Amino acid sequence: MTTVMFLIWWLVFHLPPFDNTPEHTSAFYRAMTLLVVASPCALVLSIPSAVLAAIAWGARNGILFRGAPPSRNWRRWTSWRWDKTGTLTTGELAVVGVESFPAGREQEIIELACALEEIRQHPIARAVTRHGKKNGVRELAGGGVRLHHGAGFAWAA
Repeated sequence: MTTVMFLIWWLVFHLPPFDNTPEHTSAFYRAMTLLVVASPCALVLSIPSAVLAAIAWGARNGILFRGAPPSRNWRRWTSWRWDKTGTLTTGELAVVGVESFPAGREQEIIELACALEEIRQHPIARAVTRHGKKNGVRELAGGGVRLHHGAGFAWAA
């Protein structure tokens, strides 16, 4: 059917076979559009594509869905929840407390954690270093930490 329509658009309606012009789209372009629209695969693929587009739009606007069903049924929702800490909606993690065993070594733990995480780009590392800066943690001398992606840390000799 696509080939027949290509030939009709080209030979009967005299559309350019492959060149799109400002006045007309090419016969080939129209034939490919017909092929995509007439294919049952296009209909099957359009539904998850639309759902994923809705989830992505929500994420860009601070709304997170757990999978597709909530995004399809939003008109039936009876309640809405907000995340007062912003952890879920903004994706920014935060350190809320530090404990050590034995007690009393919290400052030392924060210093070590900040020294290890200062070169990392992971969201948890950003939260740890932000917590250290906010609490005025002193930087450890030497800074002999190297990052090997996929292999973790290595202390310089």
